[in-house]
Amino acid sequence: MYRLVKILRYTVDIISSLFVLLVAMYAIYNIWDGYQTYESASTSQLRTYKPKAVIKGQQFSDEKFRKLQERNPDVFGWIDIFGTGINYPMVQGKDNDEYINHNPLKEFSLTGSIFLDSSTPKDFTNFTSVVYGHHMEKHKMFADLDLYKNKTYAKKHSKGNLYFNNQYHGLKVVAFIETTAYDDHIYRKVDSSETVELRRTCINYVKHKADYMIGTVDIKDKVVLLSTCADGTDRRYVVVTKLRDKPYHEPKQVYNHQKTKKVYQIVTWMGLVILLLLTIVYGYYRYKKRNSR
Repeated sequence: MYRLVKILRYTVDIISSLFVLLVAMYAIYNIWDGYQTYESASTSQLRTYKPKAVIKGQQFSDEKFRKLQERNPDVFGWIDIFGTGINYPMVQGKDNDEYINHNPLKEFSLTGSIFLDSSTPKDFTNFTSVVYGHHMEKHKMFADLDLYKNKTYAKKHSKGNLYFNNQYHGLKVVAFIETTAYDDHIYRKVDSSETVELRRTCINYVKHKADYMIGTVDIKDKVVLLSTCADGTDRRYVVVTKLRDKPYHEPKQVYNHQKTKKVYQIVTWMGLVILLLLTIVYGYYRYKKRNSR
């Protein structure tokens, strides 16, 4: 009888130790997987492909960008909002689902890509063009759009550049809107052939719906709507911008991606060390308890 009890206790010890080890391994995997997801959305992974520009002479060097296009012909442009985490290639798929779970290299990735609405011309000749991106953690993809809820932040981060057709163009933030995914006034396609009345209706709707306006929109403008998910399934944040022919000078002080990456790496390694220590302590505790019987 004593021998049977001892065997049962030993079996319970092994099972409980394996359970703790499996939990620790699962937690470590989740940390690793989260880090991989973060890395796949990091601009540092893609910035080597960014077209370089000499603004004064309007001379552009896009050799590396063309290499990215060779890997994925759906890549057609680049968006950079100064001082934010938004600095990515832009793609356009055959529909609006294709790049929800694929990165600009056309690899599967939960971070997806920054993509132009599939029904919109790539030269942004429509009166309105919608650009989509996921709301990721760590300021990745279009996460920084929610910072534009703050009007002061918007004024300090109101400029950027949009690259397409081998040229850079300026982007100017004019408004911020909280809406739903079913807002037909925001997400409907308004092409260049639409009537003046319809374009005025769109402008008036933006003025009415906007949390604030820090600029103006005219019927002759080309409006680019940057859209991402907000809190809740159907809520959306939309930053309203307008194109200008000339690009803005990129400021020297840009968003510090490396600092965010370093902090995340430190937190990841600390988590791994803590989990390892907990596993060792638990194993030692079970060992001492078994030997004391």
